[in-house]
Amino acid sequence: MEGVTVITCTMRPDKIDNIFDNYKKQDYQPKELIIVLNRNSMNLYRFIQIAQNYENVTVYKQPQRKTLGACLNFAIAKAKYPILAKFDDDDYYSPKYLTQAMQVFRTLDASVVGKMSVSTYFEAKEIIAIRKPNHENTYLNNVGFNAPHLGGGTLVWKKSLSDYVRFPNRNVGEDVLFQMMCHQNGFKIYSTDKNHYVSVRRKNKQTHTWNAEDDVVLKESEFVAYTNDYKPFVGGEGI
Repeated sequence: MEGVTVITCTMRPDKIDNIFDNYKKQDYQPKELIIVLNRNSMNLYRFIQIAQNYENVTVYKQPQRKTLGACLNFAIAKAKYPILAKFDDDDYYSPKYLTQAMQVFRTLDASVVGKMSVSTYFEAKEIIAIRKPNHENTYLNNVGFNAPHLGGGTLVWKKSLSDYVRFPNRNVGEDVLFQMMCHQNGFKIYSTDKNHYVSVRRKNKQTHTWNAEDDVVLKESEFVAYTNDYKPFVGGEGI
């Protein structure tokens, strides 16, 4: 099984460096990156110019009225590789992130791979914690909003699923509904360990799609450490 298409949909021009850094550092090959700009004011030409400094990167723009789910489906149709990975524009993906997911596809019977137990960094508090701990290296057999599900920024799945399941036309919860439909169609979902990925909770919660306050998220999390450098805790550079 070869080739991963990384998909990043973004409305945040200030995250451009993070998008390219996460893609460039991935050890796994072959790979490509599809970026979908989803804000009318974003400069498509600027992104295309920057993309020329990287291998196998394509940038598209969709009207702001298009939902995140619609943008994901648009990118899926453009993907050339059999495995798709959804990268959020503001999170951290270590060099071994895709390699780990691809190892699961090679060794286990799974169609969707990701992480339910998610390393989460709270910028305002300088805390690293594990959200929804103790859901590692296991199949998810009862998927739903109030049941186990993978973090939306960690989804890696077989493109062949697109013949049966598409992302719903919405901006919030599209990732959970996608997983629910995959489960209903008999596709197996597997949660790997918490390593190689960090969900970053910024100080300004209004810049998040899910804008829950830190204390709300921490209630379902397991404290790890106070730190201003989370990478050593999650399988960082070169690990």
